[in-house]
Amino acid sequence: LTWLDLSGNHLMKFPMTQLQSLSHLKVLHLSQNKLEELPVRCLDAHLALERLHLDRNKIQSLDVKAFGHSANLTHIFLQKNRLDSLPPTVFQGLRRLEYVDLSENRLQFLSPGVLDINTSWVDLTFNPWHCDTKIE
Repeated sequence: LTWLDLSGNHLMKFPMTQLQSLSHLKVLHLSQNKLEELPVRCLDAHLALERLHLDRNKIQSLDVKAFGHSANLTHIFLQKNRLDSLPPTVFQGLRRLEYVDLSENRLQFLSPGVLDINTSWVDLTFNPWHCDTKIE
Protein backbone atom coordinates (compact mmCIF):
# COMPACT_ATOMS: atom_id res chain seq x y z
CA LEU A 1 0.00 0.00 0.00
CA THR A 2 1.49 3.34 -1.04
CA TRP A 3 -1.48 5.72 -0.68
CA LEU A 4 -3.91 5.91 2.25
CA ASP A 5 -6.73 8.38 2.86
CA LEU A 6 -8.19 8.50 6.38
CA SER A 7 -9.63 11.99 6.02
CA GLY A 8 -12.83 12.95 7.77
CA ASN A 9 -12.94 9.99 10.15
CA HIS A 10 -13.09 12.00 13.40
CA LEU A 11 -9.76 10.48 14.52
CA MET A 12 -8.65 11.97 17.83
CA LYS A 13 -5.23 10.27 17.96
CA PHE A 14 -2.64 9.47 15.34
CA PRO A 15 -3.20 5.79 14.41
CA MET A 16 0.41 4.70 15.07
CA THR A 17 -0.26 1.02 15.77
CA GLN A 18 -2.57 0.60 12.80
CA LEU A 19 -0.11 2.23 10.40
CA GLN A 20 3.06 0.59 11.74
CA SER A 21 3.24 -2.13 9.08
CA LEU A 22 2.71 0.23 6.13
CA SER A 23 6.39 0.87 5.49
CA HIS A 24 5.92 1.56 1.75
CA LEU A 25 3.39 4.34 2.29
CA LYS A 26 4.16 7.39 0.13
CA VAL A 27 1.02 9.48 0.68
CA LEU A 28 -0.92 9.72 3.93
CA HIS A 29 -4.09 11.80 4.23
CA LEU A 30 -5.23 12.50 7.79
CA SER A 31 -7.06 15.72 6.93
CA GLN A 32 -10.31 16.81 8.55
CA ASN A 33 -9.96 14.78 11.71
CA LYS A 34 -9.70 15.87 15.34
CA LEU A 35 -5.99 15.29 15.88
CA GLU A 36 -4.52 17.54 18.56
CA GLU A 37 -0.93 16.34 18.36
CA LEU A 38 1.55 14.47 16.24
CA PRO A 39 3.24 11.98 18.59
CA VAL A 40 7.03 11.89 18.67
CA ARG A 41 8.42 9.19 16.38
CA CYS A 42 4.98 8.45 14.90
CA LEU A 43 6.45 8.53 11.39
CA ASP A 44 9.55 6.43 12.10
CA ALA A 45 8.16 3.37 10.29
CA HIS A 46 7.29 5.42 7.22
CA LEU A 47 10.65 6.15 5.64
CA ALA A 48 9.15 6.21 2.13
CA LEU A 49 6.55 8.86 3.03
CA GLU A 50 6.58 11.79 0.59
CA ARG A 51 3.31 13.63 1.24
CA LEU A 52 1.72 14.15 4.63
CA HIS A 53 -1.72 15.78 4.83
CA LEU A 54 -2.56 16.91 8.37
CA ASP A 55 -4.64 19.93 7.42
CA ARG A 56 -7.92 20.83 9.11
CA ASN A 57 -7.23 19.20 12.45
CA LYS A 58 -6.72 20.68 15.92
CA ILE A 59 -2.95 20.36 16.16
CA GLN A 60 -1.63 22.95 18.62
CA SER A 61 2.09 22.20 18.61
CA LEU A 62 4.74 20.08 16.95
CA ASP A 63 7.60 18.35 18.70
CA VAL A 64 11.08 19.24 17.49
CA LYS A 65 11.42 15.63 16.26
CA ALA A 66 7.96 15.37 14.68
CA PHE A 67 9.40 14.72 11.21
CA GLY A 68 12.86 13.53 12.30
CA HIS A 69 13.14 10.27 10.36
CA SER A 70 11.02 11.30 7.38
CA ALA A 71 13.84 12.36 5.08
CA ASN A 72 11.78 11.66 1.94
CA LEU A 73 8.98 14.10 2.76
CA THR A 74 8.43 16.56 -0.09
CA HIS A 75 5.07 18.06 0.94
CA ILE A 76 3.64 18.77 4.40
CA PHE A 77 0.13 20.17 4.70
CA LEU A 78 -0.60 21.70 8.12
CA GLN A 79 -3.05 24.46 7.20
CA LYS A 80 -6.14 25.17 9.28
CA ASN A 81 -4.81 23.82 12.56
CA ARG A 82 -4.17 25.61 15.85
CA LEU A 83 -0.40 25.95 15.68
CA ASP A 84 0.80 28.98 17.61
CA SER A 85 4.54 28.29 17.45
CA LEU A 86 7.07 25.99 15.79
CA PRO A 87 10.34 24.59 17.15
CA PRO A 88 13.29 26.22 15.34
CA THR A 89 14.52 22.93 13.87
CA VAL A 90 11.21 21.15 13.22
CA PHE A 91 11.89 20.90 9.46
CA GLN A 92 15.67 20.37 9.65
CA GLY A 93 16.92 17.22 7.95
CA LEU A 94 14.09 17.17 5.42
CA ARG A 95 16.39 17.59 2.44
CA ARG A 96 13.71 16.80 -0.16
CA LEU A 97 11.10 19.16 1.28
CA GLU A 98 9.54 21.31 -1.47
CA TYR A 99 6.30 22.62 0.03
CA VAL A 100 5.02 23.43 3.51
CA ASP A 101 1.53 24.85 4.08
CA LEU A 102 1.15 26.56 7.47
CA SER A 103 -1.65 28.91 6.44
CA GLU A 104 -4.64 29.65 8.66
CA ASN A 105 -3.04 28.71 11.96
CA ARG A 106 -2.41 30.87 15.03
CA LEU A 107 1.20 31.77 14.31
CA GLN A 108 2.17 35.24 15.56
CA PHE A 109 5.92 34.96 15.00
CA LEU A 110 8.52 32.45 13.83
CA SER A 111 11.59 31.51 15.82
CA PRO A 112 14.91 32.14 14.07
CA GLY A 113 15.86 29.05 12.09
CA VAL A 114 12.37 27.72 11.33
CA LEU A 115 12.65 28.71 7.67
CA ASP A 116 16.32 27.78 7.29
CA ILE A 117 15.26 25.00 4.97
CA ASN A 118 15.88 24.34 1.31
CA THR A 119 12.29 24.41 0.08
CA SER A 120 10.56 26.04 -2.87
CA TRP A 121 7.34 27.15 -1.21
CA VAL A 122 6.11 27.95 2.30
CA ASP A 123 2.55 29.25 2.71
CA LEU A 124 2.14 31.39 5.83
CA THR A 125 -0.98 33.32 4.80
CA PHE A 126 -3.85 34.12 7.15
CA ASN A 127 -1.98 33.86 10.44
CA PRO A 128 -2.41 36.57 13.12
CA TRP A 129 1.15 37.90 12.83
CA HIS A 130 2.47 40.16 15.57
CA CYS A 131 4.25 42.98 13.79
CA ASP A 132 6.14 45.73 15.56
CA THR A 133 9.29 47.81 15.17
CA LYS A 134 11.44 45.12 16.82
CA ILE A 135 11.04 42.65 13.95
CA GLU A 136 14.33 42.04 12.16
